Amino acid sequence: MPTTRLSPNCNYGVSRRWHSHVWSTNAKIRELYPKFVPLCETSHSDLLHVEQQTGEPCPVGNIVERMVFSLKYGHAREAIAIWKEILEAAKGVHEAPPMRLISDITGPSYTLVMEMHYRNMMNFGPKMTAWLGNEKFRELHARFVPHCERSERTLFKMEHCS
Repeated sequence: MPTTRLSPNCNYGVSRRWHSHVWSTNAKIRELYPKFVPLCETSHSDLLHVEQQTGEPCPVGNIVERMVFSLKYGHAREAIAIWKEILEAAKGVHEAPPMRLISDITGPSYTLVMEMHYRNMMNFGPKMTAWLGNEKFRELHARFVPHCERSERTLFKMEHCS
């Protein structure tokens, strides 16, 4: 995955006109950015599209599970449709956390991201039982697997949401 060295003059993959506008018109960013840059080794930026979402747009919670799927070439439409079915099925499951399905606009092609939000790690564990014990989820997951080249799961602590 490509990364960009942070520097006060880099544009992070966005147009210079937009970059210049944001940095020049927002006084708080101009003040904080020089303090932030020395703390960072690299940066990576992608533009993604929210395909579907359940629950609050910015749910109260401390843990975000992010699953990034690299799809096989030409399989995005069907893979997205299957995940939309999963999200619809999850609406009826009491234990289901708020979820967000995101697809790539820029960055690596054929990328699908599934985010789930949990109040804490205690809520994360029982989720696996809910997924494995639900026949519909198992069937939909089995249909999805052939469309996927690889996947990666990361847990994040949500520091701020507005």
